[in-house]
Amino acid sequence: MCINSSTLFIPFSIVAAVVNAQGSLDISTVRLGGDSACNYRLVLRDSFGDAWNGGARVIWIEGVDTTEHTLLNSSFDTIPLPVIQEHPVELSYVAGEVFNSENQFELIGPYDNILYTSPFNPPTGVHYSGTVDCSLDIGVHEGSTNPSLTILPNPNCGEFRIRTSGWEDKNMVIEVFDSNGRTVHRLQLNDSGQGSTLLSLDLVGGTYMVRTSAHGNIGWSRLVIL
Repeated sequence: MCINSSTLFIPFSIVAAVVNAQGSLDISTVRLGGDSACNYRLVLRDSFGDAWNGGARVIWIEGVDTTEHTLLNSSFDTIPLPVIQEHPVELSYVAGEVFNSENQFELIGPYDNILYTSPFNPPTGVHYSGTVDCSLDIGVHEGSTNPSLTILPNPNCGEFRIRTSGWEDKNMVIEVFDSNGRTVHRLQLNDSGQGSTLLSLDLVGGTYMVRTSAHGNIGWSRLVIL
């Protein structure tokens, strides 16, 4: 018998969540290497779930170091990118021979702030360039304080309420991911990024991740289905 219980509260600005290509789930505080170093993340996705099998790749330049990355298996992978404060960085995409329409990638900053999200079927060329910023200022809208996400109850049987506060945005997106990084539910809130949203999902028991995003800000919380 499934019995709802407990509550999980995670302020988004201090938590990072990663679902890697092997399907394991890691939740940890953002790791900083010192006052002048931090980690960006490169997220690679394939909508068909069979990797980037056309030879596509992304090219990452940090300072004078250049690396190439591709999605070798499954539908989702996250690659850590160590960076140095004020170093120049650049992210390019090279299209493969086939199946580029399945490809999409995202560059995430040190505090889960989205720096760039590509379209599916991204064109060959430079998609992002800038200077590394390891600071805590992630651009929360003026007037918002401690943007947060609460799942109630948690664990639950698939029916739960998501409460958000401090986002000050009318175009919030709520997404639920399974342990393989696949999106199992997506909801666009057009009226308000504040308040409470009730979801009733038919999901198998296990651990999921809930992501809220609005205007470049992003928050993660773990969801347990009994």
